Amino acid sequence: MRLLLMFLWAVLASYANPASANKMFTEEMCPLGLDLSPAAVDPQGIFVVAVRNWSMVEDSSVATVNIAVKGAIVLAGATQARVPAASGFWRVTLKARPGRIMRVTGSLRVPGKAKNTYFESRAVLELLLREGQIETIARRRTTCVKVEGERRVRYGGMFRVQLDPGVSAEAPDIVTQARLTSSNEISCAGCGLQEARDFPVIVTVGKSGRATWVRADQAPEGPIRSAVISGVKHFEFTPAATKDGPVSDAIMVPVRVVPVD
Repeated sequence: MRLLLMFLWAVLASYANPASANKMFTEEMCPLGLDLSPAAVDPQGIFVVAVRNWSMVEDSSVATVNIAVKGAIVLAGATQARVPAASGFWRVTLKARPGRIMRVTGSLRVPGKAKNTYFESRAVLELLLREGQIETIARRRTTCVKVEGERRVRYGGMFRVQLDPGVSAEAPDIVTQARLTSSNEISCAGCGLQEARDFPVIVTVGKSGRATWVRADQAPEGPIRSAVISGVKHFEFTPAATKDGPVSDAIMVPVRVVPVD
């Protein structure tokens, strides 16, 4: 109940500050995307896949797109291209093989502003030629990630997630959510607080159950935010899990900061 109230508090607070609202909710969204759409097939099994890309990544004008095809023959159209990052469109012509599932995988990479930083989104389209018609078996985005050197952050859920080293960037099928199991109030000396205050904090819980990324954007910059980040790293968590075991995921937790004389 307390967590729900904290989330509602964050929402209401953001309405009072539209700039904060826009930052809080748009930062969690994938800033780029690749769309793969099939068109009608002719009697020879030839059809077109339309490829569209978009990006809201700042200071990036050119993106790189790669298209991989399995189960069909590429007749025309670029499968590797450098395109305008903000918006691009072209077509790839394929010849279907009846009775075989065709898989079209696309990747879009956009360089970031900082050195050794890029954003990448991947999409998959699975098709089947049946009775003269192209059927879409699956169509989904599998990955949206920001890479900064060795650090990787996954988009796609309610919150961004810092990935553990060596773990796939594809969004996992989580069966149990991460949860906070032990916490305490955080004492803060010289923070200028007159009374205790609660702050919603977004925490990436690694597969080991340790807080690997603490985001206290709702706490004022300076001693209060530093105290929150340091204190949350000592909280105890149970990691999220798939059917194959624990994985990294992010949750929002309530944190109370208490002034100390």
